[in-house]
Amino acid sequence: MAVAVAVLAIAAALVVLTQWATGDGGAGEGPPPNSFRFAYFADLQGLDTVTYGAVAIPNPDKKPLKVLRVVPNSAHLEVIGSVAVLPAEQEQHGVYHGGRGWPATDEVPVTRPAINTQFRPGDFTHAGAIPRTELQLLIGMRTDGAELAALNGVEVEYILGDDQVVRLFPGAMLACSGSLDGSCSGRDAETDLRSLGLLK
Repeated sequence: MAVAVAVLAIAAALVVLTQWATGDGGAGEGPPPNSFRFAYFADLQGLDTVTYGAVAIPNPDKKPLKVLRVVPNSAHLEVIGSVAVLPAEQEQHGVYHGGRGWPATDEVPVTRPAINTQFRPGDFTHAGAIPRTELQLLIGMRTDGAELAALNGVEVEYILGDDQVVRLFPGAMLACSGSLDGSCSGRDAETDLRSLGLLK
């Protein structure tokens, strides 16, 4: 059931454009900061907010975890909030990757603040059918009125156990409004990211 919900949430909210096979974005590997592994398009349909959810902090050893900051590499977008989705909640509600509007509580009804919340080892243990130990972040952003807004990569700083980590999570989202609204999915992500200065 959770898998079906996840597929429906993704299909309803956005279109996956492309995917690069280049590592997992961990320290010392993966794509450089100026490249993206995949891109989502979101038609804002009259709204000025968007949710990005393609950030999952791995925690295979179920260590204590605290997110310190979330910094998207973005153009015409300002972060207005970030919530954390625990593994059991991902199992229950599906994995929502993003789309128009904030908060995205119609897809994942979670309002727990991601920043400076102390997560305990027990938060990463659940009895679901799909084993998950990652912490998903839903990042809410507001446009500045531009018809085309985007992000390309999200830098997250967090404390995992005794280690402080700064990690780049690759991936892109483009949000269309105004005259572009309703035609966003037919655009070329690479061209748009270059035009916004988010891809070299």
